[in-house]
Amino acid sequence: MTKRILCYGDSITWGYIPGTGRRYDENTRWTGILQKNLGNGYTVLEDGLNGRTTIYDASLKRYRNGLESLGYSLVSQHPLDLMILALGINDISYIDPEDAGRGIRALLRHLVMANGTYTNGEEEPIFRGKPKILLMAPSALNPNYALLRENGKMKYETSKAFSAAYEKAAEDFGVYFLDASKIAMAPPTDGIHLNEEGHAAMAEAITKKVLEIFSEEDAG
Repeated sequence: MTKRILCYGDSITWGYIPGTGRRYDENTRWTGILQKNLGNGYTVLEDGLNGRTTIYDASLKRYRNGLESLGYSLVSQHPLDLMILALGINDISYIDPEDAGRGIRALLRHLVMANGTYTNGEEEPIFRGKPKILLMAPSALNPNYALLRENGKMKYETSKAFSAAYEKAAEDFGVYFLDASKIAMAPPTDGIHLNEEGHAAMAEAITKKVLEIFSEEDAG
C-alpha cells in the first residue's frame, strides 16, 4: 500500500524563491525532491501557503491561520500515513520569544485528537492507524539580512527560540521532530526563504527521517 504523506506548511513548503516571490518547480522544492527520493511506494501531498501562521490571523491577507485551515486539509487529503507539520516562522510578527511554542501546541492538540472526522454522515479515520506526525522547527532568520540589522532584533531572537520550543512540544505530544535550523539557513537575500541548496539539504534530511519513521513501524 502506498504511503501518503501530507506536507502542511508555509512559503518554504510552497517553494518561494528568495528575492522574486516566484515558485521553485517540483524538481527543486524540498517536497518534490522528497517524492523523488522516496519513490513509487510513497505519495507526497503538498499544502504550502505563503504567509501561513500557526494560529494567528494575518492583518493584510486572508486564509493564513493554519489552525483554521488544518481541518480542510486533513479532510480533503485523508487517508494519511504521516503528516509533516512545518509552520511557525510567520508567527514572529505576532509573538515574543517566550511564546514561540504556543501556536504549534494548538495544532498538535488538534492533530493528536483528530484521528477521525465526520464526512457524508460517516466517521472516516484521517490517519491509517495511530497518527504519525513529524514536527519541523523552522530555521532561524539569517542575521545578515539588512532589515534585521536595522529593526528586526526581536524577530531574530524569536526565530531562534523555535528550536527549543518545538523540541519540547514534540516531546510532550509524543511526535517525531526535526530541526531545520540544523539543516539549512536562508540566504541574506530576504533572510527567510531557502535557496536551491537549502531545499536540497532539507529534502535529504527529511527523506532520512521519513524512512526511519516507517522502518520503526515495520519493525514494530
